[in-house]
Amino acid sequence: MGAEDFIGARKIGPILKSASLKYRFPGNFDFPFLLSHLNTITHTHSPPKVKYPDTLTLATRVPPTTVSKDRFSQHFIAISHASGKVVAEGECVVVTFDYQNQKKADIPEEILRVFEREDGGRV
Repeated sequence: MGAEDFIGARKIGPILKSASLKYRFPGNFDFPFLLSHLNTITHTHSPPKVKYPDTLTLATRVPPTTVSKDRFSQHFIAISHASGKVVAEGECVVVTFDYQNQKKADIPEEILRVFEREDGGRV
């Protein structure tokens, strides 16, 4: 069952509450500094750049400590295919929403099981 089928059948699905994004490079500009966190992640001393037509891959994770009755956080990093480096990271908070009754809803058990399976049973 796909996400659209799941949400359509129950009228319950995710809605974005908040999001943050930290760019780990200055775009096409070449600044001489980097955050130490970036050096730790990428093991480099020159800023990675993203220039068209680069492709980015997003890797996401739902930390088990962020899962509660009606919400969870999803952390992500963006990796440049051209440089192989982490170029951005972020986090969003997602609330489960009952679209038919227009109110928050508990995370469905099927989704909790997916979180548990993806994180080795630690939810």
